[in-house]
Amino acid sequence: MESSDLITDSLLSQLIATGQADIVVGMVSFNNAESLKVQVKTILEAFSGPLLRERTVLAAIDLGSSDDSVLITRGNYSGFGSPHPLRTVHRIAESYNNLPNTGLAFKILLHIAELLQTQCLILVDPNDQGLTVTEIAELARLSLKRQVELIRPKFARQPSEGLLITQLIRPLVAAFWGVPIAEPLGLPAVLSGTLVNLLLKEISWTLAPNFYAANLEVTLMAAEKRQSLGELRLAPRQLFPAHQRELKEVFGEIVSHLLVQIKRLAGSHLLPPPWTSLGQEDSGEMILKEFPDSRIYLNQFLAAREALEPLWRQILAPETFNRLIPLFEAQRGIDEELWTDIVFDFVRAHQSGIMPIMQLVPILFRFYDGRVAGMIETYCKRTPDKAFDSNESLLRLFVNTRQHLSL
Repeated sequence: MESSDLITDSLLSQLIATGQADIVVGMVSFNNAESLKVQVKTILEAFSGPLLRERTVLAAIDLGSSDDSVLITRGNYSGFGSPHPLRTVHRIAESYNNLPNTGLAFKILLHIAELLQTQCLILVDPNDQGLTVTEIAELARLSLKRQVELIRPKFARQPSEGLLITQLIRPLVAAFWGVPIAEPLGLPAVLSGTLVNLLLKEISWTLAPNFYAANLEVTLMAAEKRQSLGELRLAPRQLFPAHQRELKEVFGEIVSHLLVQIKRLAGSHLLPPPWTSLGQEDSGEMILKEFPDSRIYLNQFLAAREALEPLWRQILAPETFNRLIPLFEAQRGIDEELWTDIVFDFVRAHQSGIMPIMQLVPILFRFYDGRVAGMIETYCKRTPDKAFDSNESLLRLFVNTRQHLSL
């Protein structure tokens, strides 16, 4: 869809009535009414409190909710008046029932920020009931004062939390884009007005066909164009609370996008972008929680061998495949070194066109099961400080492997 087709007459009239904004808080919603009852109040309190002197707008693109999500965002819902009655609060909400893909909802939010000439766009997760007034104000302040183009959150996670991020997405982003950002898709996030304009110009939206791919592409494009990036430590959140779906489906959307973008780099070694840690690190000691049962993941990995082994032989280097055999004999998961080699073999396989990406990614997902099993087996035997540091050692393996390859 062309950009002009995305801005409906109803949305345009709301934008004209709003004028300009310093700060836009934006979200993509779908049947989030219960959590929005909490979150909208928090956002409005931030607008009427620490951000009182700024021109602020709440904007939501709804994907066709059947509940009261749009009414709550617009303010046409009992109990959701402005906490500051003497001040006009601009609230924009538009429902799209037939968007070809959810990535376009992300693009519409960028257009809203562009048309309102905003200085910063704060993207939030509509299901994030942990969002606080202080966090919204701090994210806005850092974006406006420090002139950081993109701010992502940094959550204090247990080693067993956010495994898709820690075991695959973050290491690949660090290896190929040069930035060890803790949460490449983390929300809440802040985009400067400059970055919003750059993204609208540079992103190929046909290659960002879903919300996760579009969100990830913000980090990848910012790093590729060497925009300044930062991360701010916030209280822990769920990894993907906004759009609860099967992990295999989410894995497919994100990893497919990463493989396509890695291939697009065509062997380029990007210079690391300007990078800073914002705010203070949490000095408190985290208590290591109990790990989940590794056998759940291990059994799924082992059971895939009979059906997938012929395909594994096509994708993996012979030395990589030969290292798998002892794992099946010993009924064990995949260690860090083997996992790194497996992932890079899949990167090569996609670049050489051995098989379509829609076939490659589900096969990699079964290896991911094996990696999670191996991670749990290894980490639970380590002391707490070693367990918390283990994800950093995996990231370093990916980065070092990338430096010695001409991918």
